[in-house]
Order: sequence, then structure tokens, then C-alpha cells
Amino acid sequence: MTEPRYRVAMVDDDIEDMFATRKGLEQGALDIDFTELSSAESLFAHLRQNPLTLPHLILLDVNMPRMNGFEVLGKLKKTPEWRKIPTIVMSNSGHEADRTKCLNLGAAGFVTKFASMDALTEWGTTLESFLQKNGK
Repeated sequence: MTEPRYRVAMVDDDIEDMFATRKGLEQGALDIDFTELSSAESLFAHLRQNPLTLPHLILLDVNMPRMNGFEVLGKLKKTPEWRKIPTIVMSNSGHEADRTKCLNLGAAGFVTKFASMDALTEWGTTLESFLQKNGK
């Protein structure tokens, strides 16, 4: 079995959001290894345990217990081994202040979570395009 072409790690404490994102990516044409992580701690453990197969993209929820997405993003961008991993921050809020803060911390993008099946399909297509441009 060959290794997947792209690796995506999603950090979100909402299993429904992870399921929906996985389904959106499965509808696409790319070969993607999708890793679901429910906390910042599990993300950092995953990155430390897999230094040779780091994700090509991290999808990061803003609102999580213990360590929020802003804190996670800050730590990712301060760690030399991880700072180049593109990270897209996702939020239920479309607040411009949150978007600005994430981009200033080094996020590759900030998106409002999808609210419909059409939006989910569009989200999967957008992620595929991003991976093709930035994932290797």
C-alpha cells in the first residue's frame, strides 16, 4: 500500500464537525490521510511522535477546552519543526477580530464553519485546492 499523498490533521473537540469535514474530503479526488485529534495535547503528541510524516495541513478549531485555537496556533508558529505547517483556523464565529488575530499569529487562513451540505462540499473542494498549491 502506498502512502497517502496528503496528510491533514484536524483538531476539534466537536466530533460532528470532524465527521462532516472527513465526509467533505472523501467526496474529492485527492488521496488524503485524515487524522482526527480532539485536543491541543493530542495534536502536540501526534506531531512529536510523527516527525517524519508531519501533516501537510492542520485544521484548527478556535473554541476548545484547556488550550484554545489561538494558543495552539501561537505554539505551532513558535516551534521551529512545526512553524511551516500551514494551519487553517475554523470558527463558528465570523468575527473580524478573530480572523485578524489568527492571521497575525501566522494562520494560512480563517474560515467560518459550514452551515449546509453545499457549504461542506465547497469546503472540501477549497481544501483540495489549498493542498495542491501548498501541501508539498
